[in-house]
Amino acid sequence: MVQLFTQSVDAVDLPFRSPRRRSFRVSVARTRPGKLCHLLSRNIQSTKVHLINIAETVASSAQPAEELFVVHLAALPATPNAGLGQGVFTVDRDLGSGYAQQWNFAVQRELTKNLVVEVAYAGSKITHVGIPDTNINQLTASQLALGPALLTRVANPFFGQIPRSSSLGDPTIPVAQLLKPFPRFTNVTFYRNNVGNTNYNALQVKLERDLSTGDIPNVFVASFTYDLPIGKGTLLGGWGVAGVIQLQSGIPLAVTQVTNFNAFAGFGTQRPNLAADPNLPSSKRTTARFFNTSAFTIAPQLRSETVRAIRVRGPQYRNADIAIIKRTYFGENRSVEFRAEAFNVTNTPPLGAPATVAGAAGFGSITSAGDPRVLQFGLKLNF
Repeated sequence: MVQLFTQSVDAVDLPFRSPRRRSFRVSVARTRPGKLCHLLSRNIQSTKVHLINIAETVASSAQPAEELFVVHLAALPATPNAGLGQGVFTVDRDLGSGYAQQWNFAVQRELTKNLVVEVAYAGSKITHVGIPDTNINQLTASQLALGPALLTRVANPFFGQIPRSSSLGDPTIPVAQLLKPFPRFTNVTFYRNNVGNTNYNALQVKLERDLSTGDIPNVFVASFTYDLPIGKGTLLGGWGVAGVIQLQSGIPLAVTQVTNFNAFAGFGTQRPNLAADPNLPSSKRTTARFFNTSAFTIAPQLRSETVRAIRVRGPQYRNADIAIIKRTYFGENRSVEFRAEAFNVTNTPPLGAPATVAGAAGFGSITSAGDPRVLQFGLKLNF
């Protein structure tokens, strides 16, 4: 009987002899415990397999010799014969899923205003990497050494068990197929065989130069949460406070002029000429005149603009949000949370950008702003 099974045993040696009594051995390989799914467990009836002249092919032989052998293997619990004559897949359940680990460390130094150098170490490790599907239903190197004898067709011991639509369902079958670990299947493949591991370690050096003129030089954001030590463990406790503070430089503004004299040349806009410093001291800035509009003159035709966007910035952004929270617990997993929240708690006007079209009405003035202080109350039940 030729049997698919999952127990760990030593290879079974099958002796063959030709009429000249020269002998060699063929090994039938098996897998380790639990390595194959139940799909591969097949109970195969004891079968007498005739291998004709497998030892050697001699042209002068008067008649091919046959040697009868029977392989007796322990039967496994019978399962439906799904997949007979086809390729089947299995998964090694002991491998588990793959996972990745990453770590890095970097030191950055500003060499000049626009030049930064960074030296970093980066490492990663991936465990249980899936490698391409692996077919374990193969002949061994020693079996391949049998040469053309492997192509000899003999009586198929599984004829009638395997559908005729399969390449293994014919009355005869090559010797090579019978010597495979699982002869009733074409391929037996480990799917997503997660047996690989990778390691990556690198020293990274980076030099960056900022060539942009539209950056925001200063941005500060801070957030906080604090549980107040008031009435801990009582109904008077459970108070907390949280907030966010953001301070930011004004965004750069692109100043253009109302008439584009260079449109004929393909320019989408035309910038005015800059004759003086466009910035005003903070004490002189108003919503009607946020920057020095007198610093700009209309550029004539065929003149290229000289104003850089970085020279003029909009209003700074300053905002603070705060929340006062009261949690009351009922049992281990239930609580009521009351929140009183104030957005833009200082009521600082978040001014919009000033008009930036020289020669147009309202040039340099601010006519929009964001929301003033907003109060919000909420009640949430957690369970």
